[in-house]
Amino acid sequence: MDSFFILLLNLLPLYGLIGLGFIGGRYFEIESKTMANLVIFIIVPMVMFGYVSQLKLNFAYIYLPVLYFCLLS
Repeated sequence: MDSFFILLLNLLPLYGLIGLGFIGGRYFEIESKTMANLVIFIIVPMVMFGYVSQLKLNFAYIYLPVLYFCLLS
């Protein structure tokens, strides 16, 4: 049950953004391209930086891109 609440707390901000996007598109007539540009260029980098800053450095994470590159090449 603890994992459910942890997952819920991590997903609540995303659901909030979805709700804000719906309200902005429906009631304020904001274009979807404008919303997509906002999400891609501002919100996604902030979210990614937040998760990367909380990540504990492990050398296995360094080998993953190298491994994928070798496999896909």
